[in-house]
Amino acid sequence: MGTDIAVGGRGGLWRSRWAAIGAAVAVTFGGGGAFWAHADNAPAPEPVEEYVAMRRSSVGPDVAEPAKPATRIDGGTVGQQALGTDVAMLTSGATFFPISPYRSFDTRQYTDGYMVWGDSVRFEVITDVNGNPRIPASAVAVTFNLTITDTSGSYGYLTVFPAGTPNPGSSSINWFAPGLDLANGGVVSLGNVSGPGEITVEAGFVPDTGTDFIIDITGYYE
Repeated sequence: MGTDIAVGGRGGLWRSRWAAIGAAVAVTFGGGGAFWAHADNAPAPEPVEEYVAMRRSSVGPDVAEPAKPATRIDGGTVGQQALGTDVAMLTSGATFFPISPYRSFDTRQYTDGYMVWGDSVRFEVITDVNGNPRIPASAVAVTFNLTITDTSGSYGYLTVFPAGTPNPGSSSINWFAPGLDLANGGVVSLGNVSGPGEITVEAGFVPDTGTDFIIDITGYYE
């Protein structure tokens, strides 16, 4: 995963997967399609890879670019400090402003936004999915509703944490079966790597798992 790749074109969050299945199987995702190269009689790919391949191959060249950019990043390093402590420190003395919820990010908008185990993505949440400002850039934390949909694998999880900080080593939402739609609320402080109001969402390193996710912002601290 090493290199930061901005989302914005049809290619979106580029991803390559390699699997040893007797002969090498190379799966390369790019542009609007998926291209498979494998030996005769090779075993079928894992269900999560089948889903990712199907999703890319169903997207044509005239697909509109996502309205909101994001950045693929290296997997986060687990930190020693709990995320809750960071939030408590930043929101101490701050005022909470409840708002009418707005959708800030939805991986289903992206050609290859589906999160596979170990994937991480960074984006800002002060705007909605169309890039329209909805809360002040001076916000220090937000309350959110995290929804996962079309899960793969028998167990997996996502972690939400401030951009530019270590993964806290906890989960924000878990799933225990494929094909689920689940939601959970939380609070996260906001980082600033390429701009204000940024968070990171990382898929837990549980092999052969994946999910789409949606982030709705329900309030902020300033």
